[in-house]
Amino acid sequence: MPKLSRRIGRSMSNVVIAGVTIVLLGAFGTSLAFAAPAPATTSSQGPGYKPPRPFVNCNPKDPHLFGGCQVVFKDVSDPNGNAGLQVCFKTTGTNVVIGKSANCTPENARGNAFAVFLARQCGKATITATERSKGRTRAASVRINVVC
Repeated sequence: MPKLSRRIGRSMSNVVIAGVTIVLLGAFGTSLAFAAPAPATTSSQGPGYKPPRPFVNCNPKDPHLFGGCQVVFKDVSDPNGNAGLQVCFKTTGTNVVIGKSANCTPENARGNAFAVFLARQCGKATITATERSKGRTRAASVRINVVC
């Protein structure tokens, strides 16, 4: 009987994570496209950019294990935005970042690209966003702490 209750507990955990993922991905087409980014104090700026530099945020900054956060890449280097440029996200460890298409998302007209971080491992994690334009690759990252 204890084995059965552990299996049920793990199954329920997986169902909850899958449900949260589906809900968050379903919001990409509407609410996330118009969401304001979190304060820039929680992010770091990538090398090779002229001021103002783009940044990445994770809100909330310190998600719990099996929780997550909204990841926002904000490109402020072009006042007109870089609509349509692909921004690909990656993270460290066994954690996962999900964009609109696998781990990539196109920038909108405001220069924002959105993704969802899912915490699968305790401790420090780094989320990196990479933008490719005109044959150049530019990156920005943010370091977070997954709370257990």
